[in-house]
Amino acid sequence: MGKKLCLSIVIVAVLGAGLLFVLNPPVYADKTQDEAQVREIVQNLMTHLKNRDYLSALKVCCPGMSDEKLKDMEEDFTRPITTKSMILDLKEFSVKDVKVGEKKAYVTVLQSRKLVVTDMPDKDKYPQDYRSVEDIVVLERADNGWKIHAPETAGVNSQDFEAMGEEGLSKVFNEMGSARVLCLYLSIVGVEECRENMYVIQDALGKYIEKNGKLPDKLSLLVPDYIAAIPTCPAAGKDTYSPSYKVDDKAESYSLFCHGDYHVPFEQENFSAEESGGASYTPLDVCCDNLSFIASSLDLYAYDHNGRYPAKLSDLVPRYMSSIPTCPSAGKDTYSETYKYSSSLKTFRIYCSGHNHKDKDIPANYPQYDYDKGLIIKP
Repeated sequence: MGKKLCLSIVIVAVLGAGLLFVLNPPVYADKTQDEAQVREIVQNLMTHLKNRDYLSALKVCCPGMSDEKLKDMEEDFTRPITTKSMILDLKEFSVKDVKVGEKKAYVTVLQSRKLVVTDMPDKDKYPQDYRSVEDIVVLERADNGWKIHAPETAGVNSQDFEAMGEEGLSKVFNEMGSARVLCLYLSIVGVEECRENMYVIQDALGKYIEKNGKLPDKLSLLVPDYIAAIPTCPAAGKDTYSPSYKVDDKAESYSLFCHGDYHVPFEQENFSAEESGGASYTPLDVCCDNLSFIASSLDLYAYDHNGRYPAKLSDLVPRYMSSIPTCPSAGKDTYSETYKYSSSLKTFRIYCSGHNHKDKDIPANYPQYDYDKGLIIKP
């Protein structure tokens, strides 16, 4: 893989990134089959973790990833374990609860595990023996069934917990279970892997242009002559690039990014065929991240308030976010005045007010974030 990533450092670096939030989902009408499927997936994941079969555990989380990539990730994940800089031992587990919604499912897992990072500062302040903890494994509905949503399971979001101090970080660390540790790894490593994947696609697109004089209408046309297969985002466990790929009318430039909320709070990368191997991160990207950040904070608020969203965004401050973010193009908060919620306070919609991104051909009052549709960059 070419990386010397130490998981213990990663854990310490991102413990303050956020706590796991779970929104009370609407109950899916015909849920028996779904409950059985998500239970089986989580049961398999936990069994592999208990047996220390991390390659199989990674396969459960990333079913579409190549064996070669999975083996690289297994080596990277187990490096701190083999060097004894981290102790991860799952003694026993049981599935406590399964909740299935229309789009996401939540499986609560009780476990007795030992988790010690031996080179962590002040490690003696943390429990050194087995501890009973809960993991809430989050799954999302995919085209071919259910799959684990690593970032939500890991609890990686845009919350700022630096002010919590050692006591707050200790609480987060003490409550992490084996599944959350693995998903945390996937979420963090997934950022660099995802960027590499887009560079691979960019290279294949360049070769396609050289031969055909224009860009392909869809990424699948690159396979197999220019690329063996469309890569899989490690955090998502699926191809998140094809849905984002858009070509201009002249087939001379394109946009490409990781589609979805798999790298919050990390930025998405947008590539253009007119750029020389670089990536641009524009004010529009920041605005999109702001909306995703606000949506995550709204979900965290809803989790604490029986699934109901706040009446106004200012209710999120300071517990769920330090302040309402600013759209860099407008230079002010363009979101608070647009926040709308349903009468039941269980759905919401929010957008960037004004014509702030016209240089990117984005119409006024976009991008938007909708409870059902997610991020909407343009209509």
